[in-house]
Amino acid sequence: MAAPPQPKEVNRDTDIISFELGNGIGFLGLMPVPIPWTDLELGCSIAFWWAEAAEVLRPCHAHIVVGLKDDRASPVARAQSLTRLVDSVTQGSAGAGVVWGSGGVVMQPKCFVKQLARWMRPHIPSLSG
Repeated sequence: MAAPPQPKEVNRDTDIISFELGNGIGFLGLMPVPIPWTDLELGCSIAFWWAEAAEVLRPCHAHIVVGLKDDRASPVARAQSLTRLVDSVTQGSAGAGVVWGSGGVVMQPKCFVKQLARWMRPHIPSLSG
């Protein structure tokens, strides 16, 4: 399998970093506000794998938004690249949790990395090395 494309920084703002990633643009945005509890409540209530999710996530006062825009990639390839990017950010930060916004899933960071390694890493090389 070919090595994943390495990020090339194209823009650094105060709270946003954007970079070329393959044929797309990735970005990390520091949001100095909490994720609205209404966006977390359901995910926390159904996270049987993380009983303390609400207790850990509710007091958080900031979060990082991770995104990827790549109109040339297939939906599956975009999802794989975004997952690699979230994995890299998770491994390189001290975040309280991972919130997969489109699905409302919440996970402990170590659990997210471990599950990704088990299910996807053989097919999706990490951007972190």
